[in-house]
Amino acid sequence: VYLHRTCFEYFQEQLEIQPDRPRFYAASKVVDSEALPDCKEFHQTGDFLYEERVNPMDFAKGGSLAHVKEFLAAGEPPIYIGWGSMIAHGLPQEDMLRLALKAVRSAGKRAVILGGWA
Repeated sequence: VYLHRTCFEYFQEQLEIQPDRPRFYAASKVVDSEALPDCKEFHQTGDFLYEERVNPMDFAKGGSLAHVKEFLAAGEPPIYIGWGSMIAHGLPQEDMLRLALKAVRSAGKRAVILGGWA
């Protein structure tokens, strides 16, 4: 799965592996309408979306997400920091968290920090 056009160049050798394997480019044709690399099994799918349904009762007092609701209501809107599926090579997760906390403190802001899933 390719998430950005620069990945085509970075992983050029992978595009040439035989036999052809399915390859997916997760970008809308509205955002990127340029021609794809010349590979038989290359498909532009559009964005990958995951819709998670949250039970509103989770935000009620005693619910599993009540603390999030309380935090959001307790002050100015927080900034969001997250890494998604990115991995920082040579930087342990603990150091990434410390870096984010230092930046938030330096800015004098509140934040919601989410770890990645990779």
